[in-house]
This record gives sequence, structure tokens and C-alpha cells, in this order.
Amino acid sequence: MKQILLFLLIVILFISNLTAQNEQLERIQLSLPQSQGSYSEPIHSANTAQCSISHGKEIEPKSYREDWPLSWCTHTIKSYLGGGVQTNCKVAVRFTPVDLTEKGVSSGDTLTKFKFIANNDDNRITSLTIEIFQGSVILSNPGTLKYQQSVPLSSILSKEWTEIDLTTPVVIDNSLELWLSYHVESLNPVYPVANHTAGFDASPHIENKGNLLLWSGTQWTTLWDLGGGNSNWDGNWLIEGFVTPAVPCDPIANLSLEKPSESSVLLIWSEPKSDIDGYLIYRNNILLTEELVTTNSYLDENLLNGIYEYYVITHYSNGCVSDSSNHVKAEFNIGINEVEESDVVLYQNPATEKLQITSSKLLINNIDVFDVYGRNLLSSHLIIPSSHYQIDISHLQYGIYFVKITTQKGVIIKKITKSL
Repeated sequence: MKQILLFLLIVILFISNLTAQNEQLERIQLSLPQSQGSYSEPIHSANTAQCSISHGKEIEPKSYREDWPLSWCTHTIKSYLGGGVQTNCKVAVRFTPVDLTEKGVSSGDTLTKFKFIANNDDNRITSLTIEIFQGSVILSNPGTLKYQQSVPLSSILSKEWTEIDLTTPVVIDNSLELWLSYHVESLNPVYPVANHTAGFDASPHIENKGNLLLWSGTQWTTLWDLGGGNSNWDGNWLIEGFVTPAVPCDPIANLSLEKPSESSVLLIWSEPKSDIDGYLIYRNNILLTEELVTTNSYLDENLLNGIYEYYVITHYSNGCVSDSSNHVKAEFNIGINEVEESDVVLYQNPATEKLQITSSKLLINNIDVFDVYGRNLLSSHLIIPSSHYQIDISHLQYGIYFVKITTQKGVIIKKITKSL
């Protein structure tokens, strides 16, 4: 009697296991291509498949761009995931901090474009939303939703790369995980068992990175696990992310100067590696150049005795304006100690039209008038040196000027004010 009961128990367990396998096969259907290398709709079955795949074709290499580092896929379409009259799922690719570093993605870089391949035959896709997550280190949780963008259905190219510009670039932190995902909903009343949408490639799957999937509920899995380790489910999602490197906005750090003459300064610096539009030069916090300087040197001439402090500001081609460079100083005091301040007198000061220059001890040889930018606005050479000279400044605008007086003993510089 015990042997009979044991035999019946074994038969019941065998029948139960066979039934479970049949139910699993009904849930996961695989549709084979009609011809090698070409796309075909799946072979139809009376059973309504909840999840199945259909095979695809190779995409032309011209669709590939080498500046899309965020990708685990090749460019051969193997299959499309879907099933049943209606599909609602998320597919994603995942990059760890190590992956981001190896792919040359740095913190501060921005994700600016997203592209994918999906099957939209029969206009089966009813909704597709790009979702970018960052922060998680748990496979079952993609982390914080950083960005979401709905894709217009008219923009989706069926079985070809669909490239989408992100309305707002996503700044990447390469110390955190990054997930690129899209959420697709579809409805296919034409072929109810062939509602395949999300495309994946023919390369060996990169488990837990290139083939993540949220098919039902809240638990993420992988395409490989969903297919039970079947080779027909071996692949990575056709998803890629375009990264725009962060353009440095660094200031010049190696500004230096030379004195090619007794009244000039030559500024020299190294050009940054990034693209630039040019530079603005400042002397004593006053802008010297109204237009951008496009070389990496600048000659400042006709300088008077005094101390001059320079710095440079860089304008980058992306619109960024740097902070000031390191500051450098130059000092000129040619003949400054040979003429006493009281040896030369200027009047009236402030002046309106005429400026009188006189000395009781010295003979004046030359007179030069400079503005605050160091530009020589007036120069007069006395053929016969004199102890008294008058210059006309009526044409000068209101403001501060410097008068350089050259005598037989040396040079002295005095400041004047031109008044109305």
C-alpha cells in the first residue's frame, strides 16, 4: 500500500511540474525570423504572449557616432521585447563610477542627447518617456530620478536610431551610478501577440549593466534572467547617451612680463587647451583693450614713470568668462630722482584751455600728455629748451591726465585735471 501511495505522489509531482513549464512557455514566447539577417514580425500563436521577442536587422554603420560613450550595445539589432496586446515596461542601461571613468566621463560633464532603437510599426507605441537616474548602488533600485522627458510619437523612427536632444542637459557626478532608461507603453490591436517595442542587440549581454528591465511590479531584473538564460535573450539594449565634456573656465595662471624698453611692457602667457575667443587686458584695474586680443601676448607702450599692475581675463568660445589671471607688476622710474617735485610747476590745475609749465631751475626739452590708459594724446618738442612753456588742452575731454616733462636733468610726471 505504501508503495502505491508513493507511486501516485511521484505521478502528481511530475504532472504539476509539466503544467508549470507549459504555463511558463505560454508567458514567454520567442518569435524566430523568417529569413536570416532581415526583420520579420513574429510567428503568430493562439496563445496571448505576455512577454516575447522578435528578431531584427543590422543598422548601417553610418548611424554610429564615436562621441556617444554611454553605451553597452553594438549596432546590430537582434530582437524587440514585448508581448500581448498591451505592453508597459522600462528598459535601462547602467554605469558604475568605474564605468564612467573608464569611458572618459568626468564630473561636471553633461548628458545632452539620448538615442534608442524601438519598433513602432503599426504606430504601436502610445507613450515613450526618457528617464535618467543617478545615485543608486542597488540593482533593484536605479536611484534618484534626475530627469524625465516625454518623446513625441512623431519623433520615433521605427527600427532605426531615434536621437533626442535633452531639453535640459543633465550634469553628471561620476562618483555615483548613472542609469539611462526609457519607459515605453504600447498597444497593438493589429498583431496582439506581436507587440514588440524595445530593441536589443546581438552582442553578449553585459549582465546587470546593458540589459536591465522593469517588466512588472517594482523589481528590476535583466533580459537574460527573464529569458531563463536562453541564448535568444542574450543582448544589450540599444540605448546610447551623448556626453558633452565640461569646458573648463580656468583663468590664465602663468602670466609674465618683460620690459623691451624703458617705457613698455610685454605681457606673455600660455594659451589654454580649450577653445577660446580671446582675452581682455587690464592695467591697474582699467581695461586696456576694447576688443578681444587673439594672441597670447600684448605690448603696452609709452608708459610713464610709475607702478603698473596687469592681469588678463579669458573669454571662452562657449560663452564662459574666466576669473582674472595671476597679477604681474612693472615699475618705471627713469630719471625720477634727478628732478625734484618743486623744480617744475603747472598752473592752472585744474585747467580748461591752457596749461602753463614753468621751472626756475631747469630747461624744458619735451612735453607729453597721456590719458589714464597710457595713450599719448599730445607731444611737443622744444627746438630751443625753455624754462617756460604753454600747451593748449582745450581739445581734451574732461578727466584726469598725466604730463611728462623732460628736462636736461631728467623726467618728472605730474597729474592734471581737465575741467569744463
